[in-house]
Amino acid sequence: MKRLAILAAAASLAAGAAQAEGAAKVVSTFPPADAVVPAGIDRIAVTYDRTMQDNSWSFTTGDERKFPEVAGQPVMQNDHKSFVLPVKLRPNTTYVIWFNSTRFKNFKDEQGQSAEPYRLTFSTSD
Repeated sequence: MKRLAILAAAASLAAGAAQAEGAAKVVSTFPPADAVVPAGIDRIAVTYDRTMQDNSWSFTTGDERKFPEVAGQPVMQNDHKSFVLPVKLRPNTTYVIWFNSTRFKNFKDEQGQSAEPYRLTFSTSD
């Protein structure tokens, strides 16, 4: 009984520590922000600073309406921090993708807290 109480207290402290860290944040994207990449790139990827919920994401567009053509469903990677969205990119185009937004908030950490919105802009070459 005492061991269960200790385990419950440890789990509660871990959950509290995660919330104290604030919302999950994007640590990297592919393509990188503001990059110019070949139009042949077939995916967009995002990595967060912590483990995220599976089957919960918001790849979305803002007022810019410059979202790429989607070529499949998003997939969480084995690290449980990264997601890949298959896309088809056109040459000589600027794209804007939001990972969460003020309206769509489905990238969530394991505790169910929505990640901070992140705006990715990149362009393609010929």
